[in-house]
Amino acid sequence: MSLIGQQVNGLTILQEAAKGTRATVYLASDGEVVRALKVFTPEYRHHAERELRLGRQLDHPNLNPVEAQVELGEQAGVLMPFISGKLLSTFYDEPFGAFLGLFRGLLTALDHLHARDIIHRDVKPENVIVDRSRGVHLIDYDLAVRRGESGERSVVGTVAYLSPEQAQGEAATPASDLYAAGIILYRALTGEVPFTGSASEVAKAHRDEMPRTPSSFSETFRPFDDFFAQLLAKQPAKRFTNAAEVIRALEPLRVYASELAPG
Repeated sequence: MSLIGQQVNGLTILQEAAKGTRATVYLASDGEVVRALKVFTPEYRHHAERELRLGRQLDHPNLNPVEAQVELGEQAGVLMPFISGKLLSTFYDEPFGAFLGLFRGLLTALDHLHARDIIHRDVKPENVIVDRSRGVHLIDYDLAVRRGESGERSVVGTVAYLSPEQAQGEAATPASDLYAAGIILYRALTGEVPFTGSASEVAKAHRDEMPRTPSSFSETFRPFDDFFAQLLAKQPAKRFTNAAEVIRALEPLRVYASELAPG
């Protein structure tokens, strides 16, 4: 049954904005303000509770807070501010130096989450929205967990950005989110994600294979070899300690980034 035109929490559901495997996002309005309404399929209704529990405590310009949970018969959803913008993936065609500025916003969002012991577990370009003022917003917390939470040991996330430990079904950590962010930046620099193939092939590669060094794509990328070797290390303990450390490591590389064409 279509939800278009239905009333919920004083809002009228206007149109579908995006659709995923677990939920559909709609635009809803009270006549003055537009909200994003994320409605989960019945089998995933518990994800609405998780998204509210972790998302309502967020107060940061690079994160989109969750305002309330709503009930629509067998389905449950969450209300959030509506962000008008484009997915981070649409900015891959920009010069790498400009992309780095957006990437810093993602790292700042992760730093805020991790400081609160929240692990996102699904960092990917489709979960990052860049608004018209080029503000960066990390969204979608329905796969997120608090560090040490039960149920943390499961293979979740998007396979192209899956950390080696997640691919093995081990507990995700903040280092897992940093690995996924590293895949995003690797794609921006080289024009490719490190591993392609079937889901099982890509998961195995995350576990067992090292990505090509940036310099194997172009000698001009050599200054980034050591940076990506650490950010995409197989063992979490060998990666950067936190997102703030990644930001600091990128600073001396910005002079090289400004000279590069889009990947």
